[in-house]
Amino acid sequence: MTRRDALDAVTRLVGNPMRDYSEADFLSFSLGLILGVLVGTVPIPLPGGQAVSLGFAGARSSSR
Repeated sequence: MTRRDALDAVTRLVGNPMRDYSEADFLSFSLGLILGVLVGTVPIPLPGGQAVSLGFAGARSSSR
């Protein structure tokens, strides 16, 4: 808590996290989404000829 006249100085010192969280960075969000989809499509081989990939909605098993 601070006095109203000191609010600007305190905001400069510690920042304004509510403003920072409400402003989404479209580039970071898009790159994260694309990277997640690409990683999810890579099959992970398991012993016995099975392969598992995360896919778009969770684990998916497929045989070779």
